[in-house]
Amino acid sequence: MPPIVIASAVFGRRLQRLTVETQAELGAATTMLEETIAGARTVRAFGREEYEIGRYDHGVRRTFDAAMRRARLRAGFVPFITLCALLGVIGVLVLGAWQVGQGTLTPGALVSAILYITLMATAVGGLTGVYAQLREASGAAERLFELLDTSSEITDTPDARPLPATLQGAVRFDGLTFRYGKRPEARAVLRDLSLTIALGERVAIVGPSGAGKSTLVNLLLRFYDPVGGAVTLDGHDLRDVTLNSLRDALGVVPQEPGPFRRHGGGEYRLRSSGGDPRGDRDGGAAGECPRLRPRASRGV
Repeated sequence: MPPIVIASAVFGRRLQRLTVETQAELGAATTMLEETIAGARTVRAFGREEYEIGRYDHGVRRTFDAAMRRARLRAGFVPFITLCALLGVIGVLVLGAWQVGQGTLTPGALVSAILYITLMATAVGGLTGVYAQLREASGAAERLFELLDTSSEITDTPDARPLPATLQGAVRFDGLTFRYGKRPEARAVLRDLSLTIALGERVAIVGPSGAGKSTLVNLLLRFYDPVGGAVTLDGHDLRDVTLNSLRDALGVVPQEPGPFRRHGGGEYRLRSSGGDPRGDRDGGAAGECPRLRPRASRGV
């Protein structure tokens, strides 16, 4: 039994490590495919189809190689443990036959011992397959738990309160400074920006790529928190209100909205928890119309 336990521990750790490696390679290849499909127009515009095909092919090959290494190890794991168990049976048979010849063991006792050892070897062989599956599942779940255990950096503060039921919709960026990343030496995308959008105003923010236009919208939705300054809605600092109430009060039309398919066919439009349920019937209306249909009495 000790050799079987030691071999199982060694093979099990190796099998789990190869499972994690396979999942990582599969994730990288899937991400590569998703990026290529999402940026299909850009790829075609620069004539990079063959390059992207080769890049994805390389990723798939790496995934296949990792999966084959895991399959080869698993294919040898169970037979090796079974062989160890059978060698134990053979050892008992040889030793028992010698003792029977010496007269220190009866033939009936030898047969009983062989039967017991055979039953144990069969059980060990079955448990070996289960153990291999558990180690594979543990390796696959390791990456899943890494994602599940990742906490969002933007959360409600302990004293956060929901926004009032009725809003005027005045937005103010007050001395706003923001940079991506946590490094102090990183370049600030926005620096000491102050902007007030009063009720009923229509404001177009234009500028070159990377000037911070999308960043302003992301800060208003509180996907990020500013490094300096504040963003307020009707005088309420967004960091002091609950995320659900904030995003329930805002309506957004993405630059390139993606359709969400519903069961049974057709498309539907995502709405916040306080939005008009009837909006689900005209999927994509927000993306196709130049104006947003009023979503709710408190919408901004």
